[in-house]
Amino acid sequence: MANNFYRSAIIVLSASAALLLSACESMSPEQCKVADWARTGREDGSKGESRSNLADYTKDCAKVGVTPSPSAYYYGWDQGIATFCTPQRGWREGMDGNGFKRDACAGQAGEPGFVMAFDRAYQIYNINQQLSNIASTSRDLERRLSEAKTDDERNSLRRQLRDQDKAAENLRFNLQLMNTVQP
Repeated sequence: MANNFYRSAIIVLSASAALLLSACESMSPEQCKVADWARTGREDGSKGESRSNLADYTKDCAKVGVTPSPSAYYYGWDQGIATFCTPQRGWREGMDGNGFKRDACAGQAGEPGFVMAFDRAYQIYNINQQLSNIASTSRDLERRLSEAKTDDERNSLRRQLRDQDKAAENLRFNLQLMNTVQP
């Protein structure tokens, strides 16, 4: 019985390790062999990925004897990043809370519009997160209020709920102001 357990555990751990190692690859050996490097660069650029991804592809593809074409990759990447670096895309990335994408357009022609829209949208995203946290805190306070045993405890919880309501009201007002400046 114990032998079967250890054998099963080894199989599961081996499969998990293989899966984790493959997740670290930027590109599978099969993908390396058939890659269109301009298309790969265009796809990376259009998602706001870094040009430095080519170094990862070079490392992973070297294992199967494939050398990526830097000129084709960078040509495609330049095309892709131009489609990414727009105010509309900056707005969408900010609203999605993708803070790591803010600098994706550094040095690109579309950087100013992208960053301006991103920053506004990211502020809205953060306000929405704060509102969500306030709602969660308020639910907890209301639950505690329903279980409170003393008047002092109930009064304290009611004050905290009023403070949460005021904070939420201020945030909603700020949110209304910010939503009027979408690109």
